[in-house]
Amino acid sequence: CSIYLNFTYWTNREGSTQHIWLQSWSLTHFLKRAFTTPDGVSIYTLPNIAYVFKNIFYPGYLLLFIPLLHFIKPIDFSGTFQKLLAISVIVYALFLAGIPFQNDRFLLLTFPFVILLFYPAFSRMMQWKPCIKYVILATVLVSVPLALRAIFPLYQRNQLEKQIAEELYTYRGQTLYSFDIDVALRGRDCHFIYKNMWQTKFDTFEKGALVLFNEEKFKEQWKDKNPMLNFTYLKNNYSISIQKKLPGGWTLFSIQ
Repeated sequence: CSIYLNFTYWTNREGSTQHIWLQSWSLTHFLKRAFTTPDGVSIYTLPNIAYVFKNIFYPGYLLLFIPLLHFIKPIDFSGTFQKLLAISVIVYALFLAGIPFQNDRFLLLTFPFVILLFYPAFSRMMQWKPCIKYVILATVLVSVPLALRAIFPLYQRNQLEKQIAEELYTYRGQTLYSFDIDVALRGRDCHFIYKNMWQTKFDTFEKGALVLFNEEKFKEQWKDKNPMLNFTYLKNNYSISIQKKLPGGWTLFSIQ
């Protein structure tokens, strides 16, 4: 928890106790899986109370975890050290369950504790010879598809950013209003005068400037938030024309 609080302190100038996630912490979030925050509307697969224990009960572990249950003994959790590990995992999990946000990176802090707690049972399982081949096979069957599943969206996003950057090359140097993908464009040396549609609620837009936006992608998550408020205001008060239809639902507009 101290690592997490230290992170929130350095990401919020008022200090960790003023962080938006701590200010909005609530027991009512335990059973929720949909939240409206300054980051928009987020809908997750699992309610918070199930999500925070995912580093133990993640479906991808089941081929290993189910046989592991047979080798767990009460003595594995009877020592002072083991009790401290278990309490730390539970307290931290309950803390995360009250936050209106889910991010697998937060679960990494207690993952080493989980490994230590279940290592004695895993060691017994590996000493049972018929189980060794099963463990190796299960590891391959589980790890390869999960690795591909984790990598493929990143690969898709990388290709999308590359394609859009190439499409925008001839427009470089102009003012560009955008959100989300603008960070990637900066990293790919796309030289624009960037105007971020999340950071600022614009009262006026520069005529002749470009707008790169994905209305279909943002209309639900960012409803009543700056990105959609800005885009709606732009459509209602300015004349915009489509310059290019881009991959992934992105569109490049020009403000007339």
